[in-house]
Parts: sequence; structure tokens; C-alpha cells
Amino acid sequence: MDPDEWNASVDEWIREGHRDPSFIPNTKVEWAALLQRRADRIARERAAAERKAEQEKAATAERRRNQARIAELHQIKTHIEPVQSLATSLLVNSDMQENHDRKRSQLLLRGVNSSMNCPML
Repeated sequence: MDPDEWNASVDEWIREGHRDPSFIPNTKVEWAALLQRRADRIARERAAAERKAEQEKAATAERRRNQARIAELHQIKTHIEPVQSLATSLLVNSDMQENHDRKRSQLLLRGVNSSMNCPML
């Protein structure tokens, strides 16, 4: 028997919870079943590792997309902030202009009303 095959079989036998390798199966059918269980376990572990790698790859891609989106939003924000401050400045100026126009109108109306109240000479 190949020593690697024997060692693999003993490892699998112990992995299955058997304490003593002296009771390892000694018939071809039992031996083949033990090696098949080992091959199945290794296949399951590989599949689980591949799934985990795919999940990590997907998570990494999602993280990169989110970081790119955040960077894009920060860039947009740097363009929006000056426009917002300009808009605020224009609104303040507009409010000041409205107040000025309102007071001017009031003064003009007072002037017209006071001149109408003056008796003509």
C-alpha cells in the first residue's frame, strides 16, 4: 500500500472520531468507503472555500463601488458648495434690494401724500 494513501486514510479515520487507528477498516469495500468519504469532505471544503472567496470578491467589489461613489459625491459637493454660497449671497442681496425698494416706495408715497396735503398758494 502507498504510504501517502495509508497516512491519508489514518488521518480521515481519526478525523471521523475514531481514537485508535488499529481498528481502521481492513476490507476493500470499507477502505474504499473511507477514501470516498475523505474525497467528499475535501470536495466540500474546496467548494466552501471557493464560495467564501467569491463572497469576499463580491464584497470587495461592492466596497470599491461604494468608495468610488463616495469620491464622486465628494467631488460633486466641492462644486455645489461655491454655488450654494453664491446663491445664498444672491438671495441676501435680493432681500436687501426688496427692502430698499419697499422703503423707497414708502418714502415716495409719503412725499406724494404730504405734497397733496399742502395748500396751494
